[in-house]
Amino acid sequence: METLKDFTLYCSDSSAVLLKVDGSGVPWDFFISSQLRSRRCGDEADADVQICCHVFEDGCLTLWRIPHGDTLQDLLTEPRAGADVSLLVVLLLELVKRFHFCRVVHGGLKPDSLYFYLSGITALDFSSSVDLQLQTDVTTAQDLPSAQKYIQQGLLSPSASPYQVDLIGVGEVVHMLLFNRPMTVKQENSAWTLDEGSGSQHSVPVQSLWKDFFHMILNPGLKCSELVLSELISIVKNSL
Repeated sequence: METLKDFTLYCSDSSAVLLKVDGSGVPWDFFISSQLRSRRCGDEADADVQICCHVFEDGCLTLWRIPHGDTLQDLLTEPRAGADVSLLVVLLLELVKRFHFCRVVHGGLKPDSLYFYLSGITALDFSSSVDLQLQTDVTTAQDLPSAQKYIQQGLLSPSASPYQVDLIGVGEVVHMLLFNRPMTVKQENSAWTLDEGSGSQHSVPVQSLWKDFFHMILNPGLKCSELVLSELISIVKNSL
């Protein structure tokens, strides 16, 4: 079907197989996926996703078998109704909330490695993920390589919670779903907001719902990420 940065996706009419070849002997994707399942952080949709791993001396091979669907990157090329986008956003928020409940930071949320099928979304790449339950040395955002660009931008404090990296990642993915362009932000009155011109050239306006959404996700304050995600789920669901 397509070759992405680190893996190849093969699809038939009814199912798909994702193959990832990793030069590292540590099967990290398989490990994180197994931890999420063992901590009962999945849902009924996870039963449709099967994963296995083969480890060799010079690397490992990870295989996912999943129902037929599309990456969110694929969906960016198709015009979608507002309700469809809202549904995708709710599924994404629920997925990340489950990660955080299990004390896992994904750290690399991107449209090309988030896969939508039936009525679920699953993540296909955990190479940037951190297991805070086992990696106890990771206590702040500055300990995550994936947070460095946000810290340099000033969008994220070095001492912020590691979970906030995923909140910004969600914001970037949702912005792509809405406008099909990277998210740009600016700071006004000590709060981060979308750049006023970020959606001006697109058919989808920055409605009040999404203005509130981005304000909440970019300015979580002292709220824990699960609470922020729960509030956002409620807000977006009420718009459906």
